[in-house]
Amino acid sequence: MATVLIVEDEMLLADCYARWLEAEGHKIQHVLDAQAAIDAIDEQHPQVILLDLLLAGANGIQVLHTLRSHTDIARIPVILCSNA
Repeated sequence: MATVLIVEDEMLLADCYARWLEAEGHKIQHVLDAQAAIDAIDEQHPQVILLDLLLAGANGIQVLHTLRSHTDIARIPVILCSNA
């Protein structure tokens, strides 16, 4: 199964996503903010990223822009989500 990076600052949502994905057999890594996401992506190269649009500080669109500007990680699929 896939390694999924969850970038979500709302712990309740992150826990729900993680439980659902783990039940399907995926390996989960969770971070709370944009900088931690960039660091985790550089270190782990997850297979899929679940990215909150409304992060505190730098938002999900800024993270996505950063991802797409690096050729080595630009092809990682990103699922954008929001609880708004």
